Amino acid sequence: FHYYLCRQLKGGGMEIIMTLYEIPMEYMKLKDMVEDGEATAADIAGAAEELGGMLEEKLTAYAKVLAQVDGDSELLSSEIKRLQERKKEKEEKRKQLTEDMANAMASMDKKKVETAMFSFLVKDTSESLVVDVPDDVPETFYDATPKLNKTRLKQYLKKGNFVDYAHLERGRSLTIK
Repeated sequence: FHYYLCRQLKGGGMEIIMTLYEIPMEYMKLKDMVEDGEATAADIAGAAEELGGMLEEKLTAYAKVLAQVDGDSELLSSEIKRLQERKKEKEEKRKQLTEDMANAMASMDKKKVETAMFSFLVKDTSESLVVDVPDDVPETFYDATPKLNKTRLKQYLKKGNFVDYAHLERGRSLTIK
């Protein structure tokens, strides 16, 4: 029960190299050999233990990569937040500059100004709604859209009821400590 995926070590020994996907496949091959009568559990015990050790090493390496990915993700999240704040500042600055320009033109009774590079036109916009006290607005002005109560539907299905439009599904979670 030898493995062919090896790497020469500096000290002269050999190290088996397998991917996270290959380790379970090799383990399944060993189990199949026992089930088919080609080997006994005792025959493959060393190889199974070796595969278990490889799995532990791979999981540890993957956990280190996950930690790096998590760190990168957090860094990106903070950078996105910083850039969104900067964008908002720029948008507010643009709005303020535009208002200043329009106010300057209005104070001089100018609706239109043309320069060599730009043309400026101040005009009234359509009315927009400003709700001062949202709690005082009657329900007449609210839309009544039905919203699916997933908790209630899940409880209904957990009681053993079956429907064509939904089902319960169990996922899988990995916890790393």
